[in-house]
Amino acid sequence: MFAKQAKIRNNKMIIAILLVVTITFSVLLMPIKAQTDEEGNYFFSIHMMTFRGRPESEKTVLVLKEEFAKIGIEVTYDTIDGTVWNDRGFKTALELATHETGGYDLHLGQYGLGSPRDPDSFGLTMSSEGRWPGGWNWWLWSNADVDDLYDEGRVLLERDERQAIYSQIQEITVDIAAPVIPIVFMKISRMMSSDLEGYNPVIGTNQGTSQWTLDGQSGGTFRYGGTRDPVSLLPWWGNIGSDNFARDIYESLVNFDENKNVVPELAKSWEYSEDGLTYTFHLNEGVTWHDGVPFTADDVVFTYEGILDKTSGTTMWSRVHQNIASIEKVDDHTVTFQLNDRNAGVFSTVFFPVYIIPKHIMEDVPLADWKHSDQATSSPIGTGPYKFIEWIPEQYITLEAYDDYYIAGEPNFDERISIILPDAATALAALQNGDIDYLSNTGYTVDQLALVTDDPNIKVINELRDRSLLLGVNLAHP
Repeated sequence: MFAKQAKIRNNKMIIAILLVVTITFSVLLMPIKAQTDEEGNYFFSIHMMTFRGRPESEKTVLVLKEEFAKIGIEVTYDTIDGTVWNDRGFKTALELATHETGGYDLHLGQYGLGSPRDPDSFGLTMSSEGRWPGGWNWWLWSNADVDDLYDEGRVLLERDERQAIYSQIQEITVDIAAPVIPIVFMKISRMMSSDLEGYNPVIGTNQGTSQWTLDGQSGGTFRYGGTRDPVSLLPWWGNIGSDNFARDIYESLVNFDENKNVVPELAKSWEYSEDGLTYTFHLNEGVTWHDGVPFTADDVVFTYEGILDKTSGTTMWSRVHQNIASIEKVDDHTVTFQLNDRNAGVFSTVFFPVYIIPKHIMEDVPLADWKHSDQATSSPIGTGPYKFIEWIPEQYITLEAYDDYYIAGEPNFDERISIILPDAATALAALQNGDIDYLSNTGYTVDQLALVTDDPNIKVINELRDRSLLLGVNLAHP
Protein backbone atom coordinates (compact mmCIF):
# COMPACT_ATOMS: atom_id res chain seq x y z
CA MET A 1 0.00 0.00 0.00
CA PHE A 2 2.76 2.40 0.98
CA ALA A 3 4.62 1.60 -2.26
CA LYS A 4 1.47 2.39 -4.23
CA GLN A 5 1.02 5.69 -2.41
CA ALA A 6 4.66 6.59 -3.03
CA LYS A 7 4.24 5.84 -6.72
CA ILE A 8 1.16 8.05 -6.88
CA ARG A 9 3.02 10.88 -5.17
CA ASN A 10 5.98 10.48 -7.51
CA ASN A 11 3.70 10.46 -10.54
CA LYS A 12 1.96 13.62 -9.34
CA MET A 13 5.30 15.34 -8.98
CA ILE A 14 6.37 14.26 -12.45
CA ILE A 15 3.09 15.46 -13.93
CA ALA A 16 3.67 18.83 -12.27
CA ILE A 17 7.18 18.97 -13.70
CA LEU A 18 5.93 18.06 -17.16
CA LEU A 19 3.48 20.95 -16.94
CA VAL A 20 6.30 23.24 -15.92
CA VAL A 21 8.47 22.21 -18.85
CA THR A 22 5.58 22.51 -21.30
CA ILE A 23 4.90 26.12 -20.43
CA THR A 24 8.42 27.26 -19.50
CA PHE A 25 9.66 28.78 -22.72
CA SER A 26 6.30 29.96 -24.04
CA VAL A 27 5.64 32.13 -21.02
CA LEU A 28 9.19 33.24 -20.34
CA LEU A 29 8.31 36.93 -20.52
CA MET A 30 5.01 36.81 -18.64
CA PRO A 31 4.76 38.42 -15.19
CA ILE A 32 5.20 35.96 -12.34
CA LYS A 33 2.39 35.32 -9.87
CA ALA A 34 2.72 32.24 -7.68
CA GLN A 35 -0.32 30.03 -7.23
CA THR A 36 -0.54 29.10 -3.57
CA ASP A 37 -3.09 27.92 -1.07
CA GLU A 38 -5.67 30.19 0.56
CA GLU A 39 -3.15 31.37 3.18
CA GLY A 40 -0.57 32.26 0.55
CA ASN A 41 1.74 29.34 1.33
CA TYR A 42 3.42 27.10 -1.20
CA PHE A 43 2.07 23.57 -1.44
CA PHE A 44 5.60 22.26 -0.91
CA SER A 45 9.27 23.19 -1.40
CA ILE A 46 11.89 21.22 -3.26
CA HIS A 47 15.58 21.71 -3.94
CA MET A 48 17.38 21.76 -7.30
CA MET A 49 21.12 21.51 -7.96
CA THR A 50 23.10 22.52 -11.04
CA PHE A 51 26.74 22.83 -12.11
CA ARG A 52 28.83 25.80 -11.09
CA GLY A 53 30.23 27.83 -13.99
CA ARG A 54 27.42 27.06 -16.44
CA PRO A 55 25.61 30.36 -17.16
CA GLU A 56 23.04 28.70 -19.42
CA SER A 57 22.11 26.24 -16.67
CA GLU A 58 21.93 28.90 -14.01
CA LYS A 59 19.61 31.01 -16.17
CA THR A 60 17.40 28.01 -16.86
CA VAL A 61 17.17 27.30 -13.13
CA LEU A 62 15.83 30.81 -12.59
CA VAL A 63 13.21 30.29 -15.29
CA LEU A 64 12.15 26.94 -13.82
CA LYS A 65 12.03 28.46 -10.35
CA GLU A 66 9.54 31.04 -11.61
CA GLU A 67 7.46 28.47 -13.47
CA PHE A 68 7.27 26.13 -10.48
CA ALA A 69 6.06 29.05 -8.37
CA LYS A 70 3.07 29.45 -10.69
CA ILE A 71 1.78 26.03 -9.68
CA GLY A 72 2.52 26.50 -5.99
CA ILE A 73 5.92 24.81 -5.71
CA GLU A 74 8.80 26.69 -4.11
CA VAL A 75 12.18 25.81 -5.60
CA THR A 76 15.43 26.49 -3.81
CA TYR A 77 18.70 25.75 -5.57
CA ASP A 78 22.46 25.94 -5.41
CA THR A 79 25.30 25.60 -7.89
CA ILE A 80 27.95 23.00 -7.03
CA ASP A 81 31.16 21.60 -8.45
CA GLY A 82 31.51 18.19 -10.08
CA THR A 83 32.84 16.35 -7.05
CA VAL A 84 29.89 17.37 -4.87
CA TRP A 85 27.53 16.60 -7.77
CA ASN A 86 28.80 13.03 -8.01
CA ASP A 87 28.84 12.52 -4.25
CA ARG A 88 25.18 13.55 -4.03
CA GLY A 89 24.30 11.26 -6.92
CA PHE A 90 25.98 8.28 -5.29
CA LYS A 91 24.34 8.97 -1.94
CA THR A 92 20.91 9.21 -3.54
CA ALA A 93 21.37 5.97 -5.46
CA LEU A 94 22.85 3.97 -2.60
CA GLU A 95 20.95 5.34 0.38
CA LEU A 96 17.72 6.71 -1.17
CA ALA A 97 18.86 10.09 0.13
CA THR A 98 17.20 13.43 -0.62
CA HIS A 99 18.75 16.90 -0.52
CA GLU A 100 18.05 17.12 3.21
CA THR A 101 20.05 13.95 3.87
CA GLY A 102 22.96 14.68 1.53
CA GLY A 103 21.50 13.55 -1.80
CA TYR A 104 19.49 15.53 -4.32
CA ASP A 105 15.83 16.23 -5.17
CA LEU A 106 16.08 17.65 -8.70
CA HIS A 107 19.13 18.30 -10.85
CA LEU A 108 19.62 20.31 -14.00
CA GLY A 109 22.50 19.44 -16.27
CA GLN A 110 23.69 18.20 -19.64
CA TYR A 111 23.39 14.61 -18.57
CA GLY A 112 23.91 11.95 -21.20
CA LEU A 113 21.00 9.75 -22.24
CA GLY A 114 23.13 7.32 -24.17
CA SER A 115 25.55 7.52 -27.04
CA PRO A 116 24.75 8.76 -30.54
CA ARG A 117 26.72 5.79 -31.82
CA ASP A 118 24.06 3.28 -30.78
CA PRO A 119 20.69 3.56 -29.01
CA ASP A 120 21.47 0.57 -26.80
CA SER A 121 23.46 3.04 -24.72
CA PHE A 122 20.16 4.38 -23.44
CA GLY A 123 19.94 1.18 -21.42
CA LEU A 124 22.80 2.49 -19.31
CA THR A 125 20.55 5.22 -17.93
CA MET A 126 17.05 3.77 -18.25
CA SER A 127 17.32 0.13 -17.19
CA SER A 128 17.12 -1.37 -13.70
CA GLU A 129 20.65 -2.79 -13.98
CA GLY A 130 21.87 0.68 -14.89
CA ARG A 131 21.33 2.06 -11.40
CA TRP A 132 24.33 3.85 -9.99
CA PRO A 133 26.96 2.82 -9.04
CA GLY A 134 26.64 0.03 -11.61
CA GLY A 135 25.57 2.38 -14.39
CA TRP A 136 24.21 5.84 -15.10
CA ASN A 137 20.66 5.48 -13.79
CA TRP A 138 20.75 8.18 -11.13
CA TRP A 139 17.04 8.36 -10.67
CA LEU A 140 16.16 5.01 -9.06
CA TRP A 141 13.73 4.50 -11.91
CA SER A 142 12.79 1.05 -13.15
CA ASN A 143 10.14 -0.48 -15.36
CA ALA A 144 9.94 -4.20 -16.06
CA ASP A 145 8.52 -3.66 -19.56
CA VAL A 146 11.41 -1.34 -20.45
CA ASP A 147 13.95 -3.86 -19.14
CA ASP A 148 12.38 -6.59 -21.29
CA LEU A 149 12.38 -4.35 -24.35
CA TYR A 150 16.08 -3.51 -23.91
CA ASP A 151 16.86 -7.21 -23.72
CA GLU A 152 14.80 -7.77 -26.87
CA GLY A 153 16.29 -4.85 -28.78
CA ARG A 154 19.89 -5.58 -27.82
CA VAL A 155 20.03 -8.80 -29.84
CA LEU A 156 18.45 -7.42 -33.04
CA LEU A 157 20.86 -6.63 -35.85
CA GLU A 158 18.46 -4.91 -38.25
CA ARG A 159 18.22 -1.16 -37.74
CA ASP A 160 14.48 -0.94 -38.50
CA GLU A 161 13.67 -3.73 -36.05
CA ARG A 162 15.72 -2.09 -33.32
CA GLN A 163 14.11 1.27 -33.98
CA ALA A 164 10.67 -0.22 -33.44
CA ILE A 165 11.76 -1.59 -30.05
CA TYR A 166 13.33 1.66 -28.89
CA SER A 167 10.26 3.59 -30.01
CA GLN A 168 8.20 1.48 -27.61
CA ILE A 169 10.63 2.36 -24.82
CA GLN A 170 10.24 6.05 -25.59
CA GLU A 171 6.44 5.75 -25.48
CA ILE A 172 6.56 4.06 -22.08
CA THR A 173 8.95 6.60 -20.57
CA VAL A 174 6.74 9.45 -21.78
CA ASP A 175 3.47 7.89 -20.61
CA ILE A 176 4.70 6.63 -17.23
CA ALA A 177 6.54 9.29 -15.25
CA ALA A 178 9.87 9.52 -17.01
CA PRO A 179 12.76 10.16 -14.60
CA VAL A 180 14.18 12.96 -16.73
CA ILE A 181 12.57 15.86 -18.52
CA PRO A 182 14.46 17.17 -21.57
CA ILE A 183 14.40 20.97 -21.62
CA VAL A 184 16.26 21.98 -24.77
CA PHE A 185 18.98 20.85 -27.14
CA MET A 186 21.56 23.60 -27.05
CA LYS A 187 23.95 24.84 -29.67
CA ILE A 188 27.43 24.90 -28.24
CA SER A 189 30.54 26.71 -29.38
CA ARG A 190 34.02 25.22 -29.47
CA MET A 191 36.62 27.98 -29.38
CA MET A 192 40.29 27.74 -30.21
CA SER A 193 43.26 29.58 -31.59
CA SER A 194 43.00 30.17 -35.33
CA ASP A 195 46.39 28.41 -35.57
CA LEU A 196 44.97 25.13 -34.21
CA GLU A 197 44.60 22.34 -36.76
CA GLY A 198 43.34 18.78 -36.41
CA TYR A 199 40.28 19.37 -34.24
CA ASN A 200 37.25 17.56 -35.65
CA PRO A 201 33.89 18.60 -34.13
CA VAL A 202 32.37 15.16 -34.78
CA ILE A 203 35.10 13.34 -32.88
CA GLY A 204 35.70 16.09 -30.32
CA THR A 205 38.21 14.87 -27.74
CA ASN A 206 37.29 11.17 -28.03
CA GLN A 207 40.65 10.52 -29.65
CA GLY A 208 42.55 12.93 -27.45
CA THR A 209 44.64 15.85 -28.63
CA SER A 210 47.84 14.12 -29.73
CA GLN A 211 47.14 14.65 -33.44
CA TRP A 212 46.31 18.34 -33.06
CA THR A 213 48.88 20.89 -34.21
CA LEU A 214 49.53 24.61 -33.93
CA ASP A 215 50.58 26.28 -37.17
CA GLY A 216 54.20 27.35 -36.98
CA GLN A 217 54.91 25.40 -33.78
CA SER A 218 56.87 22.16 -33.54
CA GLY A 219 56.73 20.44 -30.19
CA GLY A 220 56.40 22.88 -27.32
CA THR A 221 53.38 23.19 -25.03
CA PHE A 222 49.70 22.85 -25.85
CA ARG A 223 47.43 24.76 -23.44
CA TYR A 224 43.97 23.29 -22.98
CA GLY A 225 41.54 25.52 -21.09
CA GLY A 226 38.46 24.50 -19.16
CA THR A 227 36.36 25.39 -16.12
CA ARG A 228 35.79 21.90 -14.68
CA ASP A 229 38.23 20.02 -12.48
CA PRO A 230 38.03 16.25 -12.90
CA VAL A 231 36.25 14.29 -10.20
CA SER A 232 38.62 11.35 -10.70
CA LEU A 233 41.77 10.57 -12.66
CA LEU A 234 40.19 7.23 -13.57
CA PRO A 235 36.78 8.35 -14.87
CA TRP A 236 34.83 5.22 -13.97
CA TRP A 237 32.97 7.06 -11.22
CA GLY A 238 31.71 10.00 -13.26
CA ASN A 239 33.32 11.52 -16.35
CA ILE A 240 33.06 15.17 -15.28
CA GLY A 241 36.22 16.97 -16.38
CA SER A 242 37.65 13.87 -18.07
CA ASP A 243 38.18 15.79 -21.34
CA ASN A 244 41.05 17.52 -19.52
CA PHE A 245 43.22 14.40 -19.64
CA ALA A 246 41.56 11.00 -20.12
CA ARG A 247 41.87 10.20 -23.83
CA ASP A 248 45.51 11.31 -23.86
CA ILE A 249 46.54 9.09 -20.91
CA TYR A 250 44.32 6.03 -21.34
CA GLU A 251 43.31 3.90 -24.30
CA SER A 252 40.55 1.40 -25.04
CA LEU A 253 40.46 -1.63 -27.28
CA VAL A 254 38.85 0.41 -30.08
CA ASN A 255 37.75 3.92 -30.95
CA PHE A 256 35.39 5.58 -33.47
CA ASP A 257 36.14 7.87 -36.39
CA GLU A 258 34.09 10.83 -37.59
CA ASN A 259 31.81 8.51 -39.59
CA LYS A 260 31.12 6.37 -36.50
CA ASN A 261 33.21 3.54 -37.92
CA VAL A 262 35.08 1.36 -35.43
CA VAL A 263 38.84 1.94 -35.67
CA PRO A 264 41.78 0.23 -33.93
CA GLU A 265 43.34 1.46 -30.71
CA LEU A 266 44.95 -1.07 -28.36
CA ALA A 267 43.47 -3.81 -30.54
CA LYS A 268 44.91 -3.80 -34.05
CA SER A 269 42.29 -6.19 -35.46
CA TRP A 270 39.38 -8.40 -34.44
CA GLU A 271 36.90 -10.95 -35.66
CA TYR A 272 33.68 -12.42 -34.34
CA SER A 273 31.95 -15.78 -34.69
CA GLU A 274 29.09 -16.40 -37.09
CA ASP A 275 26.57 -16.52 -34.23
CA GLY A 276 27.80 -13.13 -32.96
CA LEU A 277 28.66 -14.47 -29.50
CA THR A 278 32.47 -14.68 -29.57
CA TYR A 279 34.73 -11.67 -30.23
CA THR A 280 38.48 -12.16 -30.58
CA PHE A 281 40.82 -9.16 -30.36
CA HIS A 282 44.42 -9.16 -31.56
CA LEU A 283 46.38 -6.61 -29.55
CA ASN A 284 49.13 -4.30 -30.73
CA GLU A 285 52.60 -5.55 -29.87
CA GLY A 286 55.34 -3.34 -28.49
CA VAL A 287 52.92 -1.36 -26.32
CA THR A 288 54.20 -0.35 -22.88
CA TRP A 289 52.64 1.31 -19.87
CA HIS A 290 54.02 4.69 -18.93
CA ASP A 291 56.31 3.04 -16.36
CA GLY A 292 57.86 0.88 -19.10
CA VAL A 293 56.13 -2.42 -18.24
CA PRO A 294 54.80 -4.25 -21.35
CA PHE A 295 51.06 -4.19 -22.01
CA THR A 296 49.53 -7.65 -22.55
CA ALA A 297 46.23 -9.50 -22.71
CA ASP A 298 46.51 -9.95 -18.94
CA ASP A 299 45.73 -6.24 -18.52
CA VAL A 300 42.60 -6.52 -20.66
CA VAL A 301 41.30 -9.56 -18.78
CA PHE A 302 42.12 -7.96 -15.42
CA THR A 303 40.31 -4.73 -16.34
CA TYR A 304 37.08 -6.34 -17.51
CA GLU A 305 36.96 -8.96 -14.76
CA GLY A 306 37.43 -6.20 -12.18
CA ILE A 307 34.52 -4.26 -13.62
CA LEU A 308 32.36 -7.40 -13.70
CA ASP A 309 32.84 -7.72 -9.94
CA LYS A 310 30.38 -5.19 -8.56
CA THR A 311 32.61 -4.69 -5.53
CA SER A 312 34.67 -2.30 -7.63
CA GLY A 313 31.62 -0.03 -7.74
CA THR A 314 32.23 1.48 -11.16
CA THR A 315 29.66 3.00 -13.50
CA MET A 316 30.98 0.56 -16.12
CA TRP A 317 29.44 -2.48 -14.40
CA SER A 318 26.00 -2.57 -16.01
CA ARG A 319 27.22 -2.27 -19.60
CA VAL A 320 29.79 -5.05 -19.13
CA HIS A 321 27.55 -7.28 -17.00
CA GLN A 322 24.65 -7.08 -19.47
CA ASN A 323 26.85 -8.17 -22.36
CA ILE A 324 29.93 -10.12 -21.30
CA ALA A 325 29.73 -13.70 -20.01
CA SER A 326 33.49 -14.31 -19.82
CA ILE A 327 36.91 -13.02 -20.94
CA GLU A 328 39.78 -15.35 -21.77
CA LYS A 329 43.46 -14.77 -22.54
CA VAL A 330 44.48 -16.81 -25.59
CA ASP A 331 48.10 -15.62 -25.60
CA ASP A 332 49.96 -12.46 -24.62
CA HIS A 333 48.43 -10.50 -27.50
CA THR A 334 45.07 -12.19 -28.03
CA VAL A 335 41.93 -12.04 -25.90
CA THR A 336 38.47 -13.51 -26.43
CA PHE A 337 35.15 -12.23 -25.12
CA GLN A 338 32.12 -14.49 -24.84
CA LEU A 339 28.85 -12.53 -24.99
CA ASN A 340 25.66 -13.38 -23.14
CA ASP A 341 23.75 -12.73 -26.35
CA ARG A 342 24.22 -10.93 -29.65
CA ASN A 343 24.43 -7.15 -29.49
CA ALA A 344 25.04 -4.98 -32.53
CA GLY A 345 26.02 -2.11 -30.22
CA VAL A 346 28.64 -3.96 -28.20
CA PHE A 347 31.54 -1.93 -29.62
CA SER A 348 29.86 1.31 -28.58
CA THR A 349 28.71 0.22 -25.14
CA VAL A 350 31.48 -2.18 -24.05
CA PHE A 351 34.68 -2.14 -26.10
CA PHE A 352 35.06 1.62 -26.65
CA PRO A 353 34.11 3.20 -23.29
CA VAL A 354 36.25 1.01 -21.00
CA TYR A 355 39.77 2.33 -20.43
CA ILE A 356 42.27 -0.49 -19.92
CA ILE A 357 44.20 -0.23 -16.64
CA PRO A 358 47.55 -1.81 -15.62
CA LYS A 359 47.27 -5.13 -13.81
CA HIS A 360 50.76 -4.84 -12.29
CA ILE A 361 49.74 -1.57 -10.60
CA MET A 362 46.21 -2.45 -9.54
CA GLU A 363 46.23 -6.19 -8.77
CA ASP A 364 47.20 -5.66 -5.11
CA VAL A 365 44.52 -2.99 -4.58
CA PRO A 366 41.26 -4.41 -3.14
CA LEU A 367 38.38 -3.91 -5.56
CA ALA A 368 36.48 -1.82 -3.03
CA ASP A 369 39.47 0.57 -2.90
CA TRP A 370 39.85 1.09 -6.65
CA LYS A 371 38.01 4.41 -6.45
CA HIS A 372 40.49 5.70 -3.86
CA SER A 373 43.67 4.21 -5.37
CA ASP A 374 46.62 6.26 -6.63
CA GLN A 375 45.49 5.36 -10.15
CA ALA A 376 42.25 7.28 -9.56
CA THR A 377 43.44 10.08 -7.29
CA SER A 378 47.07 11.03 -7.82
CA SER A 379 49.20 9.16 -10.36
CA PRO A 380 47.38 7.43 -13.25
CA ILE A 381 49.40 5.20 -15.55
CA GLY A 382 48.14 4.45 -19.04
CA THR A 383 49.35 3.48 -22.51
CA GLY A 384 48.34 6.69 -24.30
CA PRO A 385 50.46 9.27 -26.11
CA TYR A 386 50.87 11.43 -22.99
CA LYS A 387 51.94 10.43 -19.50
CA PHE A 388 50.72 12.05 -16.30
CA ILE A 389 53.06 14.44 -14.48
CA GLU A 390 51.08 16.50 -11.99
CA TRP A 391 47.59 17.58 -10.93
CA ILE A 392 47.09 20.65 -8.76
CA PRO A 393 43.30 20.67 -8.14
CA GLU A 394 41.46 23.71 -9.47
CA GLN A 395 44.68 24.94 -11.10
CA TYR A 396 46.16 22.67 -13.77
CA ILE A 397 46.96 19.15 -14.99
CA THR A 398 50.32 18.58 -16.66
CA LEU A 399 50.92 15.77 -19.16
CA GLU A 400 54.17 15.05 -20.98
CA ALA A 401 54.68 13.30 -24.31
CA TYR A 402 55.45 9.60 -23.84
CA ASP A 403 58.62 8.99 -25.83
CA ASP A 404 58.02 5.24 -26.12
CA TYR A 405 54.49 5.51 -27.47
CA TYR A 406 53.92 2.63 -29.87
CA ILE A 407 52.49 4.70 -32.74
CA ALA A 408 55.28 6.55 -34.54
CA GLY A 409 54.89 10.28 -35.04
CA GLU A 410 52.66 10.97 -32.05
CA PRO A 411 52.14 13.14 -30.14
CA ASN A 412 52.80 16.50 -31.80
CA PHE A 413 53.43 18.45 -28.58
CA ASP A 414 56.09 17.93 -25.93
CA GLU A 415 53.73 18.93 -23.17
CA ARG A 416 49.99 19.31 -22.67
CA ILE A 417 48.74 21.49 -19.82
CA SER A 418 45.06 21.63 -18.88
CA ILE A 419 44.45 24.95 -17.19
CA ILE A 420 41.42 25.03 -14.89
CA LEU A 421 39.82 28.48 -15.01
CA PRO A 422 37.28 29.72 -12.44
CA ASP A 423 34.44 30.72 -14.77
CA ALA A 424 33.37 31.23 -18.38
CA ALA A 425 34.29 34.92 -18.50
CA THR A 426 37.82 34.27 -17.25
CA ALA A 427 38.21 31.35 -19.66
CA LEU A 428 37.10 33.46 -22.60
CA ALA A 429 39.48 36.25 -21.65
CA ALA A 430 42.35 33.74 -21.47
CA LEU A 431 41.60 32.62 -25.03
CA GLN A 432 41.37 36.21 -26.29
CA ASN A 433 44.69 37.06 -24.64
CA GLY A 434 46.41 34.02 -26.16
CA ASP A 435 46.99 32.38 -22.77
CA ILE A 436 45.30 29.14 -23.90
CA ASP A 437 45.04 27.43 -27.29
CA TYR A 438 41.71 25.62 -26.91
CA LEU A 439 38.67 26.15 -24.71
CA SER A 440 36.56 23.14 -23.80
CA ASN A 441 32.78 23.20 -23.63
CA THR A 442 31.67 25.96 -21.28
CA GLY A 443 28.50 28.00 -21.11
CA TYR A 444 28.75 31.38 -22.82
CA THR A 445 26.33 34.24 -23.14
CA VAL A 446 25.31 35.69 -26.49
CA ASP A 447 27.27 38.85 -25.68
CA GLN A 448 30.40 36.84 -24.90
CA LEU A 449 30.14 34.95 -28.18
CA ALA A 450 29.79 38.22 -30.05
CA LEU A 451 33.16 39.33 -28.69
CA VAL A 452 35.04 36.46 -30.32
CA THR A 453 33.03 35.65 -33.44
CA ASP A 454 34.82 38.25 -35.55
CA ASP A 455 38.20 37.92 -33.84
CA PRO A 456 40.69 36.81 -36.54
CA ASN A 457 42.83 35.10 -33.89
CA ILE A 458 40.02 32.82 -32.70
CA LYS A 459 38.25 30.01 -34.51
CA VAL A 460 34.66 29.31 -33.42
CA ILE A 461 32.93 26.05 -34.37
CA ASN A 462 29.21 25.96 -33.57
CA GLU A 463 27.45 22.63 -33.25
CA LEU A 464 24.21 21.24 -31.89
CA ARG A 465 24.88 19.18 -28.79
CA ASP A 466 23.82 15.54 -29.08
CA ARG A 467 22.28 15.50 -25.62
CA SER A 468 19.82 17.86 -24.06
CA LEU A 469 19.83 20.09 -21.03
CA LEU A 470 17.48 18.14 -18.82
CA LEU A 471 15.80 18.08 -15.45
CA GLY A 472 16.44 14.90 -13.48
CA VAL A 473 14.12 13.75 -10.73
CA ASN A 474 14.96 11.74 -7.61
CA LEU A 475 12.12 9.22 -7.68
CA ALA A 476 12.89 8.08 -4.15
CA HIS A 477 11.74 11.47 -2.89
CA PRO A 478 8.41 11.19 -1.06
